[in-house]
Amino acid sequence: MVSIIDEEYCLISTLTHLIFVFKQATNFIQAQVNEQKLKREIIRMEKKFQIGYMACSQYNSCLQKTAGFEDISRIIPQLSEKVIEYIKDTPMFFKRMAQSAQVFKGLDYNTKIYNLSIPLSYGSAIKSVNIKEL
Repeated sequence: MVSIIDEEYCLISTLTHLIFVFKQATNFIQAQVNEQKLKREIIRMEKKFQIGYMACSQYNSCLQKTAGFEDISRIIPQLSEKVIEYIKDTPMFFKRMAQSAQVFKGLDYNTKIYNLSIPLSYGSAIKSVNIKEL
């Protein structure tokens, strides 16, 4: 069960950051694009994300209240509904900026969106493991 919760958290965290950065990047587009079509697609993606996010949040809440899960209930993440509003409020096509988008800054492991951070990859996580201690 813990691995399911971990995978869910990793997916939700990664999607949150990807959607945020994608929306932010629209402020740096220099080429001609069909803004209305792109906006519609982004809004459609946001709605699907919101449905999945809220389903995960409800699942986590149910698990925390389920008998037999007392020992792992403390590690089950609370998913803030503020994440949905944060994503929705991220401006798109706000102002065409001349510099390039800071995509990697938004996808950094240290960047948090309401306590959601991109999980470390195995390669990054293993660097901190001292093999001699194992």
